[in-house]
Amino acid sequence: MPNVGVGGGDWKHRARRGEAEAAAALAKALSTQLQIEAREKQHDNDVKAVTDSISWRITAPLRRISALRTGARRRRSRGLRQS
Repeated sequence: MPNVGVGGGDWKHRARRGEAEAAAALAKALSTQLQIEAREKQHDNDVKAVTDSISWRITAPLRRISALRTGARRRRSRGLRQS
């Protein structure tokens, strides 16, 4: 195994350093996980703010019509018949 026993100090010092590095890596992983969860929550809040707005509700019928037209167009382009 490369670099085994190469670090400075006695075995106790190397063991403590290894434990400290493991703890630091765990702390970094937990921090990253918390940041990801915070971003997800912020994204969900942003989406909810948009979809709960009056303008979103007013334009809902237009989005449904557009989705139907797009779906029909895709079916035709694949050669399927519209039912």
